[in-house]
Amino acid sequence: MKRFVGACLLFLSVNLVMKPDDFFNTPPISESFINRWGFQKICKFVFDPRVKHGVYPTKEGEKTFDPAAVQPADILFVRDVNRFFREMHPFIRVPYIMVTHGEHLEAVTKEHLLYLDDPKVIAWFAIHACEETHPKFYPIPLGVLQKPWIYKASSRFNKLFTELRKNTVKKYLLYMNFADSKKPERKVVKATFEGKSYCKNGTRKPFRGYLKEMSECKFVLS
Repeated sequence: MKRFVGACLLFLSVNLVMKPDDFFNTPPISESFINRWGFQKICKFVFDPRVKHGVYPTKEGEKTFDPAAVQPADILFVRDVNRFFREMHPFIRVPYIMVTHGEHLEAVTKEHLLYLDDPKVIAWFAIHACEETHPKFYPIPLGVLQKPWIYKASSRFNKLFTELRKNTVKKYLLYMNFADSKKPERKVVKATFEGKSYCKNGTRKPFRGYLKEMSECKFVLS
């Protein structure tokens, strides 16, 4: 995971300062776990005003930081982008990199991309990209289940991943397992691949069973 994100940021040609955050005490980051908590852990500062239980807040109260403490090319983890640019961005004095991850609430809109015209924003890495593009915007994977306990148990799941890599036969080219009730464009994708012999159409199941089923496929539609 750490090397994956490092590769994404290398092109910026800046001297990035990595510092263990105080919000999430976990073992070293695993490449097997591409998810919100892995991205958040490599960021020097965290702005997370979300407090509802269902969206997995960083802590019980809002998580913020002193904008005056940001140094050039620091990496900031940001949720609720509009609020961040209202309350924090004006008081940050140096260029910085922004990372956004989490749930559907962090979906990017074309209005959000206008923030990138500000010279203080070096780049923005985020999930749920919109149909518009910007030279400073870079989509990143949503990854596996976002619940914190999954990330905390990464060492245990790494053993499972090792077993699956060694012992699982790739039976299918594609794996398809996503909800489409609120996304009409997903229905089109589902209809395209449903029933094809090379595509495994999965259903809702426990996390370990989901990983096992996914390991039988070479690629995942997500």
